[in-house]
Amino acid sequence: MDFKLHQLSGSNLTSIFNNAYIEAETVKDTEFCAINGERNMLLIAHSEQNILQYQNWIYFSKDFTEEDANRFAKEINEKMIMLKAYVSNTEDGEICLAIKYNHVILEHESISGKTLVKLTRMVERHLLFTNQIYDEIFLKR
Repeated sequence: MDFKLHQLSGSNLTSIFNNAYIEAETVKDTEFCAINGERNMLLIAHSEQNILQYQNWIYFSKDFTEEDANRFAKEINEKMIMLKAYVSNTEDGEICLAIKYNHVILEHESISGKTLVKLTRMVERHLLFTNQIYDEIFLKR
């Protein structure tokens, strides 16, 4: 079945992934679908912007500096064409990194559940590659 972007609520996205045997749940009081895999992701359909947005949040230990986070984000942004990384701080002052991927779906277009699953697996593979970038910067192998 094909879906228009406005039909992809958090609960509909959750159903699509659960039917594909991918563990997912709707985030309480939001339209986000949390996808649990090798890298956990949030997915939301932004109808007004015509995008599906994947998000992966990384929270660092206290000894990880903002300079380290900015360096990691810079490397991701330079090496990963599809992903964009942003450094921010939590309310508790922890440094975190948001990695996002935006997939455009124009108003007249639709997307199938099968394509959503394939797209999600592709985004997850790209997110997993950021582990290698981290290793190259901080583990100096």
